[in-house]
Amino acid sequence: MSTTVVSAELASYFEKLGLFLPLQGEKRRISPSSLSPSHFTSPNFIDGTRVFSSASIHEAQEFIEIPLVLQSRETAEIVGFGSEKAQSIWNSWQGVPDDEKSDEGFLQFLLDFIRDHTGPEQAINSEDDWSAYMDSIGISDRLKTAILLPEYEIIRYTASCQHWLIDSVEWTYRSLQYLQERFATVADHLKSTGFKVDEKERVRRASSPSKFPSLPSPTHRKPQNAKEEPATPVPDSNGTKLYRATTAVRARSFYNPKSGLVTEGRFGSFPGDLSGQSALTYWTPQREVADMFAGYLKHRVPIDEIIITEVDVSKELVSSLRRVYLWGEGSNGMNPHFQEFTWSCRNRYQKNEMPEYLKYLTKRDLIIAHIFDHKATKYERMVDWKNIKASDLLRVEIGGEEKLAIQWAFRSSYSKNAFNDHCRGRVTQYNLKMLTMAEVTPHPDPIGSYST
Repeated sequence: MSTTVVSAELASYFEKLGLFLPLQGEKRRISPSSLSPSHFTSPNFIDGTRVFSSASIHEAQEFIEIPLVLQSRETAEIVGFGSEKAQSIWNSWQGVPDDEKSDEGFLQFLLDFIRDHTGPEQAINSEDDWSAYMDSIGISDRLKTAILLPEYEIIRYTASCQHWLIDSVEWTYRSLQYLQERFATVADHLKSTGFKVDEKERVRRASSPSKFPSLPSPTHRKPQNAKEEPATPVPDSNGTKLYRATTAVRARSFYNPKSGLVTEGRFGSFPGDLSGQSALTYWTPQREVADMFAGYLKHRVPIDEIIITEVDVSKELVSSLRRVYLWGEGSNGMNPHFQEFTWSCRNRYQKNEMPEYLKYLTKRDLIIAHIFDHKATKYERMVDWKNIKASDLLRVEIGGEEKLAIQWAFRSSYSKNAFNDHCRGRVTQYNLKMLTMAEVTPHPDPIGSYST
């Protein structure tokens, strides 16, 4: 049986506040304020406005849409498929036996339409037609526009179009799965603060819902620039800090602030610079790199709050891992093992397909290196790994200077367990809020009252 995205009781509560419109069809129209009030930050996170510039990225909207139930044509649309494709997917889902249907099964069913697509050649670098590739799958204009945003071009080319589609659809879907809990948290907060909406105003808006009431904010302000901090954190006597952009639903499962428990339970499964077949997880010691990835994620998954997770990595943890640093060496300024290993991973070589002198890298728990992009070339098409150049490395502006981006790639079950143990209680999670925010409309009288 499919899960109802929000209970009738909670829906009724938010309708009375004027934050939900009455149900029409199989979708609900809701104010972004019901998910991410401007004056409220979950106790799991701290406000990241003064730390990360992507926290100021917002798009004002009167309402956003959520599905009535999770397994539905409407969900397929909201996570990123066009209306015709969503209907086709839903028709196909009807043919699945009822005893094989589940919410998780529906997600995998959606992702299979991306994974198993047999249309145009995979879009990877700047010579490929990313737009045509997404059109052939049936991706919505909303998600296609987000993926193709020119300001995130350098981030986009670090992975394939298929990667970004799968990542976007999956985390939007998982955010929908978590909405009931988010609504309950916000409702408890509003009840505790005595937030009310004038009844006459609520009725007027319900009959002519052109604008939602904006939740009052005692600290309302225009977006501010990020606080200037040292660009690349330098390891101190205790270690260094690593950063990762993620969604709120994933951040909550990663860290419990009450117990300090860290659960890096799932390593990435997509092939990358340092992973051909094996799963691993990527972090960066440069907050600017994480900030850029967070901005891109914010546009691709607009229904969830975006979080940057900061982990204080101890020297003891790094010392306990079998690690390797693949920094620039050689006549062309690049480490030859980094070039060849990355080329092998991008071609998804198995360990037994690699030269003997490279296999030591598959036994390392931690690889620290730069980051490649695909803008100028497809490594999968390269006949010789020596064609990889230093100009293929990702560069970001840090402290007014262009610098090479850095990644820490953790691999192996040992590194995951060690990471979880050593980082317990050493995590800070910054809330960068959602992309969509309630549209603020001048009104002569207060829409509601706010008291503590």
